[in-house]
Amino acid sequence: MKAGWLNEFSLELMDLKNSSADIKEVTVFHSRADEWYVGDNLSACHDDFSVAVRDGKYRKLGLSKTYAFPLNDAGVVVCVEFSIFPKTVKLNLISSRIEQVRENSRHRFDALHDSLTGCKNRKSFETDLSKALEILSSSGGTGGGLLAHGGLNSVSLATLDIDFFKRINDSRGHDYGDLVLRSFAWLVQDQCSLIQGKRPKLRVDLYRLGGEEFNILFSGEVEEREVLDVLEELRSAIEREVIPSDSQLAVIGGDGVVVPPPSERHVTASFGLARLTGITPKQNPSSVAGRLKVHSDKALYSAKGAGRNCIRYFPDILKKYGRVLEHDSSAGVVVIDIGLEAGVVKGREFFVVPERYTGERNYIVDDGRTRRILGRYPRIKTAKIVAFDVQSEISFCSISERREGIDVVEGDFLESIPLGLFGGLSGLHGHNEISREIEAEAVLRSWLTGDPGDSRRVLSIRFADIREVERSHGSVKANEILAGAVAAAKRVFPAPMRIVQTEIGQFGVALSCDEDSVDELMERMIRLLYEICSDVADFSLGLFDRDSMTIGLEAGYSLDLGAAYDYATIAAASVDKNAWRRFDARAPQDVISQNYYSNEYEKVLADYDRFKELGIVGSMFENFAGLSHFVFSGDAELAGVSFRAAVEYQDSPVVRSNLAIAQFYCGRFADAYDNLNMAMAANAGEHPNENSSNIFAVAGLESHLLRGDPDLVRVSELFNVAEGSGNLSFLKPGQFEAARSKLDDLRAV
Repeated sequence: MKAGWLNEFSLELMDLKNSSADIKEVTVFHSRADEWYVGDNLSACHDDFSVAVRDGKYRKLGLSKTYAFPLNDAGVVVCVEFSIFPKTVKLNLISSRIEQVRENSRHRFDALHDSLTGCKNRKSFETDLSKALEILSSSGGTGGGLLAHGGLNSVSLATLDIDFFKRINDSRGHDYGDLVLRSFAWLVQDQCSLIQGKRPKLRVDLYRLGGEEFNILFSGEVEEREVLDVLEELRSAIEREVIPSDSQLAVIGGDGVVVPPPSERHVTASFGLARLTGITPKQNPSSVAGRLKVHSDKALYSAKGAGRNCIRYFPDILKKYGRVLEHDSSAGVVVIDIGLEAGVVKGREFFVVPERYTGERNYIVDDGRTRRILGRYPRIKTAKIVAFDVQSEISFCSISERREGIDVVEGDFLESIPLGLFGGLSGLHGHNEISREIEAEAVLRSWLTGDPGDSRRVLSIRFADIREVERSHGSVKANEILAGAVAAAKRVFPAPMRIVQTEIGQFGVALSCDEDSVDELMERMIRLLYEICSDVADFSLGLFDRDSMTIGLEAGYSLDLGAAYDYATIAAASVDKNAWRRFDARAPQDVISQNYYSNEYEKVLADYDRFKELGIVGSMFENFAGLSHFVFSGDAELAGVSFRAAVEYQDSPVVRSNLAIAQFYCGRFADAYDNLNMAMAANAGEHPNENSSNIFAVAGLESHLLRGDPDLVRVSELFNVAEGSGNLSFLKPGQFEAARSKLDDLRAV
């Protein structure tokens, strides 16, 4: 559109102003509905502009030193204000230069933009997508991504097109269809600009790929829910607005085109969304881009299949928007419209939901005069199917369970059966011992508190890699393992006992047994689980009882019997795979240190907060929290708070050195110097952290400037030690050299 071309043109014209000392100002005006604008701002009317455009040559404006240079056939005038009256030769040169700039900027713009709508074109889209993925890759995302500054760094692609646009072309003609496309693009572009204006860390770009199909690329820090919300706002605006509107027609024109009344100028659009939150170094960016485009196209196809004028998010297709294409009752085979591209794997289970009974359709009564909504059809599952042959776009399934007398028919929806729902249409295998999630906390919290004896214990069973099992072997296998774990617990542990599914891949068992039988029961459970998992999955077990309570209290923890399952889970998380561990003082320390040394700093901070709630505190936890604050978020203030708490729990040279480094980053140089001195004194005069000698030197200098302590001789010694180490960790580039120069100046006085 003109505005896009003018932006490039105006930017390049700035060189014209800088190229001549006698040019004071350059301003670009463009016409819109017989008015003249600078950018989006209405300007005072200039009759001379119209004359200059009509005559096709530059014109002096009144008695001023300003000249208007028209761009023929563009509705644009460039006003150049001179400091002295220019000669004709100068004016002709300026006119030629403006025309050259116009041609250059127009060519560049046309190469990257759609000629009809002014949107960026397919070439621009491919370039921008590659750049966005490159930025995402360099930001350290690994598929799950890290939360940073309140948003998730991501790239999201929305593919959209105008519903039933062919009908518009066929019934109204292609000229009117072009008006609709231009107006539609205008509206969407305005909405994209509003979205980006409200979210400074998000970039939003619109592209026309051809015909009625467009792409919107979201890149930057934005949550999944936000993207879906802004797309819904856009979808609603398209449905609500008149397209083309009267104001758009006044600018675009459309002479000779029959334009219907406003009541008939409405369109809707369908959207398909795909999203990426990280790229691993091993992934090919070109393949990642291709997959993102395939996923958004697949989601758009799903939106159209659902009746249009809606949004489909690619992950939701697998969850609840797959459809039955065919049921071959003679072979007992059901063909569905999702396959590998949608994330289906062999063994994936689905519930079949009749098209009318999705829980999303209203029950409407129509008596010929009025239509009333009386209620909503319930969501009903009529069968369960399992994928046995998965191809790129379709899958072949067998029926594993079906309600009597009800058939599976074309158009039925699919609901992916999540892990942990290891039952069919009748519920959770009918095991009364398995408590529902709503009862889980109450069952486990009351187990030890409700009995003063020593026989009651709480066990945590964890399958940490159950999601990977689902991806590699299908949900049927994953659910078999989970169901097998329940059955094994029933076989091994005597009554009374209760089994609680607390989350996907994790169970709590409330059991009773004598201390003498604990080892034997746990070994039996491990043998059964090992047989069930058959090298497909790994597991771990954690146990908590009153003996664990005593050990924790002796270690200085403030434990609560009501949180027995949490402590058991900590023990399970700390143990090697396919083994068990009773909760002890080292278990939570092992969990924290394992996460820290695996660079899982966010997990460290989450566990630290949870451990404090559970009464698990100490110097070691505070120190690792401080290190994680420092590395993960770069927040030296929070790191310092944790290091200070660690020193108060148990002072040590390493922890005090960490506190000093945090204080240095916060600008508290004297405190940093004092703490480094104390750390060295407690460490036989040696640096507990050899990388901190440079900080010691700079902090010593700043401390001298603040209070005269230490003296410059001591400061010089510190700098000599730091230079000898050759390590400048923790300092900004040039910071050490600047401090050394300051020291030399002081000593020279």
